[in-house]
Amino acid sequence: MNLFRERDVRRCYDLLQHDPDLGLTQLKAMDSEQIIGIGSFDNEDDFTAECLRYNTLGALFVGVNPRSLGLLDQYGGLKNRMRSVFIDVTDASDVEHITGVAIPHGASLSAQAKPFVRDTSILHDRETFFALGANVTIEATERIKTWFLSRPWITYEPDQYIRVPGTALPNGGFFSRRVVFRRYRPYQLNEISDAIIEATESN
Repeated sequence: MNLFRERDVRRCYDLLQHDPDLGLTQLKAMDSEQIIGIGSFDNEDDFTAECLRYNTLGALFVGVNPRSLGLLDQYGGLKNRMRSVFIDVTDASDVEHITGVAIPHGASLSAQAKPFVRDTSILHDRETFFALGANVTIEATERIKTWFLSRPWITYEPDQYIRVPGTALPNGGFFSRRVVFRRYRPYQLNEISDAIIEATESN
């Protein structure tokens, strides 16, 4: 069985809709709990090539939201290539724009979020992914949490990661078949980002 599905990797990159002028797509390879590589990408082809290169070496995860371009001042060698880095060089402070929200499986969605579920993608670990129609500033983090969750007991961090669809699972397992790109184009949910932006600006 093929352990790499390029179409799903490319759809994942496209789904995240990271504008390279606003930030970079963070790719991380993990061997159990140990980071074995990190890269930051501004294009789909290099992202896909590095997913293939690291496929089966470890579990691959991608940041839901873009990482700050300022990272390149310190870690310029991470651009468009995975490097052997054994600590995470990024954290929540490196996220300036929120372009998507991944809600964990089992979380209770709010009444305003539920009508949009039919337009979401279901990812590797059964997260529900909402692709925002416009990027939202990091200042709206708490408002995003309360907008999506009816009981905001789940910790929401803008630097959240998801597993890269179409790549191998660790320990020799095959990639999950539960990934469902419900609407490949268009899937941006302008109504959500517009509501969050308006509420943030009114406060």
